[in-house]
Amino acid sequence: MIEPRACSLSIRAAVARALVAVVVLVGLVSPQIATVPARAAPSAVVAPAAVDDDLESQLRADLEAYLSERGRRSTSRPRG
Repeated sequence: MIEPRACSLSIRAAVARALVAVVVLVGLVSPQIATVPARAAPSAVVAPAAVDDDLESQLRADLEAYLSERGRRSTSRPRG
C-alpha cells in the first residue's frame, strides 16, 4: 500500500509544477497585453486625392523607367 507521506509529496510536486506552469504562461502572455497610451496621436491627415495622384504619378514614372530600360513602348501612348 502507498504511504500517506509519499502520496502527499507527489501531490505537492504536482501542485508545484502547475504553479510553475501558470507563472511561465503569465510571463509569456503579459508582454503582449501592453496597453496603448491614451495620448497616441493619429498620423498626419492628407487628402486622399492628393495621395492617389502622387502615388499614381510615382508608379507611372517607375513603370516608364522600367519599360524604357527594357526597350518597350511607353504607357503614355494610347494602345491601338
